[in-house]
Amino acid sequence: MCPRQTRCIRRTKLCANVQRIQVAYESRIPCFMRLTSIFVSRGFVSLEHEGRDYPKFALDNEWDKFEEPGPNDSAYVVFLKLLLRALPSLKTVEQKKLLTQSISRSNFAFSKAEPPSIKDLSGLTNRFVGIFAAIYAAPDSDHVRIEQANQYVDFLSSDDNTRWIAIQGFQLLCQVLVFRRRSLEGVVKWLETIVDALLEDCVARTKEGPVNVRVLIRSIGYVYSTVASVNNQGIFNYQRPCYPNPTILSKIQRIARHSSLREDNTSFEVQAEIQAEVLRMYHAFFRARSTAVPSPTKPVVSTANEESQDSAFDDLEDIDDSVLRAAIDYEEQDKATAKLLRADSWYILRFCTSCNRIPMFAKEENLWMETWVNCCSLLVQCSSNAKGDSWSTYWKSYIDKLSDRSETGQKRAQTRLLRHVLKADPDVYTMPGFMDTVREVVFESLAAKEITTDHTGLLAEVLEVDQAQAEQLFPVIPFTKKNMAYEVVISDFEELCPVLIDGVFSLIEERNGREVTQPIHLVTKLFSQMRAVCNELSGAETEESRGYIAYCNKILEKLRQHERLRADSRLKFWVEWLPK
Repeated sequence: MCPRQTRCIRRTKLCANVQRIQVAYESRIPCFMRLTSIFVSRGFVSLEHEGRDYPKFALDNEWDKFEEPGPNDSAYVVFLKLLLRALPSLKTVEQKKLLTQSISRSNFAFSKAEPPSIKDLSGLTNRFVGIFAAIYAAPDSDHVRIEQANQYVDFLSSDDNTRWIAIQGFQLLCQVLVFRRRSLEGVVKWLETIVDALLEDCVARTKEGPVNVRVLIRSIGYVYSTVASVNNQGIFNYQRPCYPNPTILSKIQRIARHSSLREDNTSFEVQAEIQAEVLRMYHAFFRARSTAVPSPTKPVVSTANEESQDSAFDDLEDIDDSVLRAAIDYEEQDKATAKLLRADSWYILRFCTSCNRIPMFAKEENLWMETWVNCCSLLVQCSSNAKGDSWSTYWKSYIDKLSDRSETGQKRAQTRLLRHVLKADPDVYTMPGFMDTVREVVFESLAAKEITTDHTGLLAEVLEVDQAQAEQLFPVIPFTKKNMAYEVVISDFEELCPVLIDGVFSLIEERNGREVTQPIHLVTKLFSQMRAVCNELSGAETEESRGYIAYCNKILEKLRQHERLRADSRLKFWVEWLPK
């Protein structure tokens, strides 16, 4: 490029802080056209001292800063920012002409045989940034811009550096679409061509194949995270939240199911890394869905008389039609998502359990569990089967995968898993077919030797749901409420849980033998778990073991204070039991 053109481009940077100057943009159209011709003649390649990275605001997902000047903006990015500021003052015809002229319409003419240099890659980066600007300025033209971006790179013949830039461009383009509240349906065909090319590399067993696959899956996760972020921001603007596009999941499912990525074709570590990315993507999807779909309601006591029931129906008249339409729309989208997940839920469970066997991923077990539970919750919600039976099936399938853990480890995992289940579907607490399992896990969790936030969190969830029942299991609650929820902290657990359990003892005694089979069964479960923990601590003269035995004795002392319970043959063994 000649020195005159270089000076012309660099002058655009002098206008970066346009807020400090007054520019009659409509009189600068010839200048914009001249700069456009220069960028086109350079193939949109950046200047020598400029890098090939995407602009910082795009990488930080801060699209509301698109028009703000940045200290490290390239000349082309500065040009686009000036152009975006100029567009509102121009006529519609002039706007379309400038946007069309300032965006590259040529393909990125490099391949594996003739790979681009690092400098050449900036030409591809700038091509995508131009598309971002066009969508940002004119969202209604998104389908045209997506088609343009799709034509820039031939994935099958491109080298890995080009692919990385293009995958990142795909991600950022999806994010700006979400920011502008546009549908992602138009990118599905483009995503399919990317997946085809990457799976072809995996079949050929190239070194970069699995790496590129992880990059793509991670990018989709970032897109879903953007949906959640935009939905959360839209609450303050009274905008209807967007449901995350489930069709994109179906394209990634091809990767998850592909035979070339199974253990017999790739190392266990590489496979686990891909599986972890798939699970993180699903987690981001369900998090985005939670911002679009109303949270599950917790059960309430049914005390309404006929008059109050009539008034409840009267309240429906005040509901906005748009709210009802939105609820119906989300229900249909949930059904479409469930249809995709139903056939592939097995590999999500397999991914969860296999990732837990690798230390670097096991620390994310809480995320894996939450992802699995959210998947099951949606399938149960959209199933025609009894909810309790469905939850029992999914619960058993996960618990069976914990058989290689110690008994304490299994109980800890069950406590954490149930906490997620109750958050996803509070009704399971009283659901026929699954209620017994829920309550058994709750009582066994009260016998844990090491109390964690999973135990306190589960107990807080249970107490809130239990108090909404007409037949309460816990009549005495020693914990305080804060912000409409019970506050259960680890430091109070050992002191207050005996009081909570003593309330159950009193409930059994007050019923005088009537319908007490279930509560007594739960009490025996509690003491059986205590004995198992004591056996595990047997012979260990430590502060931990002494503290646990003292905790057991507190609860046993409460039991012995109830005359009828002392005489009950089902509890005789535990009345006489001495922890040691």
